[in-house]
Amino acid sequence: MKKIAFYIYSLNRGGAERVLLALIEYLKEKYQIVLITDAIEKCEYTLPEGIHRINIGTCTYKGIFKKLSPIWRLRQLQAIVKKEKADVLVAFMLQNGVRALMAHVFSKQRIIAAVRSDPAWEYPTKWKRMWVNAWMSKADKVVCQTGMQRDFFCKSVQRKTTLIANAVREDFPYALPYEQRQKKIVSSGRLVDYKNHLMLIKAFERAKEYLKDYRVYIYGEGPYRDVLEQYLEEHSLTNQVFLPGDVEDVAGHIQDAELFVLPSNTEGMPNALMEAMQMGIAVISTDCPCGGPRSLLENGKNGYLCEVNNDEQLAQIMCMLLRDKKRLQEVGNEALTIRETHCPKEIYGAWEKLLFN
Repeated sequence: MKKIAFYIYSLNRGGAERVLLALIEYLKEKYQIVLITDAIEKCEYTLPEGIHRINIGTCTYKGIFKKLSPIWRLRQLQAIVKKEKADVLVAFMLQNGVRALMAHVFSKQRIIAAVRSDPAWEYPTKWKRMWVNAWMSKADKVVCQTGMQRDFFCKSVQRKTTLIANAVREDFPYALPYEQRQKKIVSSGRLVDYKNHLMLIKAFERAKEYLKDYRVYIYGEGPYRDVLEQYLEEHSLTNQVFLPGDVEDVAGHIQDAELFVLPSNTEGMPNALMEAMQMGIAVISTDCPCGGPRSLLENGKNGYLCEVNNDEQLAQIMCMLLRDKKRLQEVGNEALTIRETHCPKEIYGAWEKLLFN
C-alpha cells in the first residue's frame, strides 16, 4: 500500500485544514496516511479515525540557541519524513511547502506543494517573490485553486502547476424553504482583520432604515472580536448585529437565512461561501484576490460580486436582493449548481490522479 505524508501547521479550524481532512477521509481507504503538524492548538478539527499524527512541537533549544529554532524544525521534519518513508509528501499552505522543500533540498523525496491562500499577500515584495519562486521551482508538483494564484509564480512553477478547486461537503443540508426563513443576513469566518466583517457591519448600518426588520449574525471567533464589539457599541448596533462565536453546526445556524455575505479582503477558495451556495442561499462576496469568489460566482446569476472594502456598493446589492424576493430565490436556486460542479468524487479524484502520476 502506498503511503502519503501530509504536512500542515495545525488542525486549527480554518478552511485549508477542513479541506485537508476531507481529502484524507477520501484517501484513507486506499492509502496509508500520516499527518505531520507543527503544533497542536486549543480549538482543532477532529482527525479522521485511524490516521497517525506526528506533531513536531516546540524547539528544545535554550538561551541564545533559541534563534536556531527554524533550523531545528527543518531537521525534525526531515527526520520524520525519512523515518516514515512516504511515497509522496503533500505540504498544505505555501509557507509549509517552502519549509518542506528546504528540509529536503538534498533528498529525492517527492513533494507536492498546495497553495491555499493569496501568495501575493504572503510574499508582497519583489525579493520575497523571487525567494519563494526559487524554492517552489524545486517542487515536483504545485496545486493552486485559482488562476490568479498560479499567475503569481514564475513560468517554471506555472508549468508544474495543476488547478484543483475545493469540493463541497456532502453532509451539508439544504436551506429551509423560503417561506420558513427568517429575516437574517449571515456570514462566517475567523474574526480577523482580513476577513473584514466590519465592511458587512458598515453596509448594514448604511441600509438599516431599509432593512430595519433584518438581523445580522457573524459566526466565528478570533482576535478582532474586541474591534467589532466596540464598533457595534459605539454605533448602537448591538440589538441588530450579533457575534455568536464558534458554533459546531454552522449549517443549522444559517439554513434559515435569506442572504449570506462574504466581505473578505483576500481569500483562496472560501469554503464558507461554497457551503452557503450548496444550501441554496443567495450570496454576495467581495471580488477579492486571489480570485476564489470570482471563480465560483457568475455575477448576477448565482451570486453577486462587489468591490473589496466598498460598503456602499454592498449595501446597495443587499437592499436590491432583499427587496426582490423573486430575484433572491432565483439567485439561491442557481447557486445550488455548485453541488454538481464541485462534487467530491471529481475533485478528490483529481487529487488522487495527481499524487502518483
